Amino acid sequence: MRRVLCAVLLAASATVALPVCAQKKPVKPKPKPAATKPKPTQNKPPYTLGTQQMSGSEVVLGKEYTLGKASPMNISMTRVEYRGDRVRLGNEYCMPLAAEKLVVCTFTLHNPQSQEVLARFDTFRFTVVDEKGANTEYIKEIARPETGETFSISLKPGQKLAAYVVIPMAADADIEKLMVISSDDQVLRYPLKGKLAPLAAAFADPSEPKGFKAKTEYTAKVGEVFQIPARDQSCREALSLAVEGASLYTGAKGGEPAPEDYKFVVLNMRLRNEGHEKCELVRWDSWGALLRFDDGTSSEEKLMMHPTSDRETEYSPEKGSEVKFRFVYTVPKDVKLKSVTFTGAVPGGRATTIDLSGITL
Repeated sequence: MRRVLCAVLLAASATVALPVCAQKKPVKPKPKPAATKPKPTQNKPPYTLGTQQMSGSEVVLGKEYTLGKASPMNISMTRVEYRGDRVRLGNEYCMPLAAEKLVVCTFTLHNPQSQEVLARFDTFRFTVVDEKGANTEYIKEIARPETGETFSISLKPGQKLAAYVVIPMAADADIEKLMVISSDDQVLRYPLKGKLAPLAAAFADPSEPKGFKAKTEYTAKVGEVFQIPARDQSCREALSLAVEGASLYTGAKGGEPAPEDYKFVVLNMRLRNEGHEKCELVRWDSWGALLRFDDGTSSEEKLMMHPTSDRETEYSPEKGSEVKFRFVYTVPKDVKLKSVTFTGAVPGGRATTIDLSGITL
């Protein structure tokens, strides 16, 4: 009986104590964090798209430098010059357009490696920068100064080779710097502002005293030989002309005498083939030859006549040779000669004008 009573008492004690042990302590609410001032936002600098300027060094003419990591080549820039005449590049000739002049860069290549290295037109790239920041790239050819022939050859270890490239440039622009760039974009920068010799007097615009501005139209005197623009885009010819004089022509033109109130005027011409090969057929329409008169009128209709007979002619002069012929025009009787202007067939090509006002017919 006592055991049962003790069990009942223990059970009752446990039943009463359980809620006291299991009761959760009241949870105090967490204090709210103190309000913080927002951090001031920083304005990020604007970003710029584009390619970064290639790294490189400013260098001087006449000193040898190495360009290229994978296949280094040495270069020494010996001369940079303005040109107004044509320049040979292999089988073709580069002649500036009316709005251009040429920059010719002459240099020496030197193989510094212990093995042969190919040297050709793209061993280096050449770019001129003018005073306005405009870039002009070279014509993709490289030639030898001795012959004008282009090349692609392997240089033996230690071998040197002289070469030049041609860069067309705006007639009125002045060069600020020349960049020579390797295939892996290493750069040599030649500062050339004010360091180039003036254009030759025959090509320089006298309105610009520094001599870097080229004429857009050229002049020549009677009897003076001048270069004429190419007849087509291939530019394989190097022809020069001279107007040796002018006179009346009393013979027949195309088998017919001069119409009433008209006369025949002859320009005595001399043609020289200064190229490296025989010239293609030269005929009456090979170039424009606009004859102007003192009253403001002009004529371009002409025949190409033999120099000593009343027959039409055409020529294919050999290299280094000269031929003579006559251009015959039909003009009003009362006009006096003023000038004749020669133009080629290439769009934008320059013109050359010869003053004829001193010739009395």
